[in-house]
Amino acid sequence: MSYVSFTIARKIGNLAAVLVLAVVCAEAIASAATTDGDITNVMDAGGTEASPAQYILGASGPYDLSLYGTTVGDSTSWNQLTIQNESSLTINTGNGLTVGREEGSHNNRVDLNASSLRADWVVLGFSGHDNQMNIYNGSTVSAAEDFRIGYNASATGNSATVSGTGSSLTTGTYLTVGFYSSENKLSITNGGQVTTGGGVTIGNGDSWSGSGNKNQVVVAGSQSSLSVTSGTLWVGRLGDENSVLVEDGAFVNAADDVIIGAQGGNNNDITLSGFNSILYVENSLSLGGVDPMTSSYSGGNTLTVEDGSLVNVGFIEINEGNETAGDNVIRLNGGYIALWGDVSPEVDGWLNDGLILVWNPETLSWEDALGSEYFDVRYLESPEDALAFTGYDDLGGYTILTSVVPEPSTYAAAFAVLALLAVCMVRRRRERRR
Repeated sequence: MSYVSFTIARKIGNLAAVLVLAVVCAEAIASAATTDGDITNVMDAGGTEASPAQYILGASGPYDLSLYGTTVGDSTSWNQLTIQNESSLTINTGNGLTVGREEGSHNNRVDLNASSLRADWVVLGFSGHDNQMNIYNGSTVSAAEDFRIGYNASATGNSATVSGTGSSLTTGTYLTVGFYSSENKLSITNGGQVTTGGGVTIGNGDSWSGSGNKNQVVVAGSQSSLSVTSGTLWVGRLGDENSVLVEDGAFVNAADDVIIGAQGGNNNDITLSGFNSILYVENSLSLGGVDPMTSSYSGGNTLTVEDGSLVNVGFIEINEGNETAGDNVIRLNGGYIALWGDVSPEVDGWLNDGLILVWNPETLSWEDALGSEYFDVRYLESPEDALAFTGYDDLGGYTILTSVVPEPSTYAAAFAVLALLAVCMVRRRRERRR
């Protein structure tokens, strides 16, 4: 054998050895996982980022498991429960699931892949931080009572994602993102659906810990939805800088009321963006409120409607703001707000008080709608007229608020005119030189 042939053979042998070692390691990791009937109600072996403690329900096929009160990550971190292959985990009546119970229990995770979970309640991050739940590929999670993401003040950075057609989260009572904690998140994407029967609170603060801030709900994509079938949708209830983002054709339905910045919460926001992104409010939407403990007003809270999106609401109430955070305002940038009936006097009052802002594409800033060429408001009795004006059905008998955004063709025409002027100036200069 030549030296070259020997070298090649040695390299092939080394590669084969590496592949065999990789397979052995993968099998070792799989065998180290606790699976199916060996899973108990406390999953707390603990692991590392590179090697989390694995618990797999449905390791080799469908498996149904019933447990009492269950914890993934009691005092340790990096525990991961995977429910897969059309398996189901049922937490017995009167019990629930906690992910990340103690303050030092972080980065625990529950993944559902084409499977289901049923419990009386779910707490994602009781005192622990950066825990997560992912519900995808048609999986369902049903909580007979409430579902809370981030409970105590130390429970920050927890997140839940509901993604994909058929994937759903349902609660019998409350859904809370940031109960007394901050920077937690719920994402509903790619056709995922969340339905709650007792109200939603995003950023439930308190007067003693200063928590309940910067929590977020994102609803994105066609067929993605958040439906509040009973109770109020609160965005910032004593908490600050909490937000809801509805974009790319997503839908949010509030059967009762929506309040942005309640009980002293400042700088909270709902933003809608993209045609067919809709917030439907059966009753009223309020911006700002009063802290019952201090009698102070909320300020700086906003409803932002952009790029052809729609807010369909019975009535809007804009409450007094405060000196620190400023007024509570409506902001329009090419979106539509539809208010039931002819409410021109109320709109005139908001305009006179400077509570409606529109985006100025020339200065790239928000400006007062009163007197702005970019603001438009009109009452449209006819559904056909409303459809022609907004692109949305069933808006006859509504007062429509919007801001006028120049179409791309308008910009193109403007650029063409500028180009023509530039050519004319060059020709004039050449003629003068001659």
